[in-house]
Amino acid sequence: MNNEERINKILNVFKSSIEKHPDFDLTGKQGINTIYNYLLKLGVSTTDKDINLLQTISTSNPNNSIMGNLYYTFTNNSKVNVIPVKDFVHFVSTDVDTTKLSNHIKIYIPLDSKHIEEGTKQILDFMINNKIAFESKIAQEIRFDDFVVRLVMPEDAKKLLGFINSNQYIQDGLIKANPFAINTDNIAVISDGDASFNHVVSRIIAHYIAKRKEENKLDNISFKDLCNYLSNEYENYFNHSNNSDLATIKEREECKKKDIQEIIILLLYKDKLTFDTYLKIYEKFSDIPKDIDKTLKEKYLNSNSEDIYKELSSILNNKPTEETNHVLRFMIQRILNEKGINLEQYLEELNINNKKM
Repeated sequence: MNNEERINKILNVFKSSIEKHPDFDLTGKQGINTIYNYLLKLGVSTTDKDINLLQTISTSNPNNSIMGNLYYTFTNNSKVNVIPVKDFVHFVSTDVDTTKLSNHIKIYIPLDSKHIEEGTKQILDFMINNKIAFESKIAQEIRFDDFVVRLVMPEDAKKLLGFINSNQYIQDGLIKANPFAINTDNIAVISDGDASFNHVVSRIIAHYIAKRKEENKLDNISFKDLCNYLSNEYENYFNHSNNSDLATIKEREECKKKDIQEIIILLLYKDKLTFDTYLKIYEKFSDIPKDIDKTLKEKYLNSNSEDIYKELSSILNNKPTEETNHVLRFMIQRILNEKGINLEQYLEELNINNKKM
């Protein structure tokens, strides 16, 4: 079953539910939590669904739980800070610059109960030994985001994915990845800024089904129709309309508008954005200098074959597809917006300089 088929199955679960219980408020707190909790358990075996890692005994230390043993294993390691927070234990590299984590590569590594303790330990040891700056957390339940790693450097992401893909023990323990994210070998990659990707997706599903119910179009529900819905909402919202469902979602999630924008783009074009493409975009456009007014012309408008204007031109003018062009244009615009730069003016200036070369 491919990801589109998996998403269709998920949507039909809630379509059937709302048909049986038409008065249930899917967009209310209970409705959102129902969808969210359902999503988290996707791919989790029946026996793993009720496991609590705070209570399950560690196989390597029978005097402690799985989560407790991981805590004590790393708490005395000078290369990592271990921080218990509510239902999670966070492991943060002492080398990480947390100010950079608002622009991060977020990787879901879902492991089953038999592999999560040793698999997490191996991954943390690998990142520590390879001096990779990271922020990660493990949940107390088995779910499709039970182990999350955030990285700053694209080359570190490649190293980590290479390690995971070559490690048979970890491969044997992987749960099927989040179908709404970019997938690479049962690992899910997303970008959500300060928002929660899974919370936002849950709200999107709720509002989408509620709208189709209101329109008497529940029979239309499918992943393709969800994309149509998102495209319309996206257009309304980013034309400064407060009537969009996305405006409500942003308000409820208390996140930035650009976070919602980035999540929508990933949902619409996730099958066209491979992991390598994601890293290329991140690597090329996440390091625009802070003092942009002073350094823009010095760094990017002095022509060399690797100058950014060539990268922008090849992506935006020699586009492989209209959809890919739209995705990359958005990602470039988001980076430039943060620096106070208008994309169209920027491209015009770049093209002028290009013609002069």
